[in-house]
Amino acid sequence: MDKQLVGLVHSSESQWTSVINSVPLGSILGLTVFFRIFINDINKGIESTLNKFTDASKLSGAVDTSEGWNAIQKGLVKLKKWVHGNLITFNKTK
Repeated sequence: MDKQLVGLVHSSESQWTSVINSVPLGSILGLTVFFRIFINDINKGIESTLNKFTDASKLSGAVDTSEGWNAIQKGLVKLKKWVHGNLITFNKTK
């Protein structure tokens, strides 16, 4: 079966090209790997601990000093910018 791919950014379309290798549809492993690659840079510039999971991310750190509190706050601001820049949203209920 010949699969083809085209890229679309804003209103510009690339040429169609054949796909040689792909991840099977519905592959949990494939989605997990691609998502982890996508969020790989989410912790760039964050001083606090950021645990990244496929369905959740957790920012943590000590807040017993003003420096610790400031690090968490700066991390939250950076996460907000990252989310906005990558056009995704966080599920705040998690």
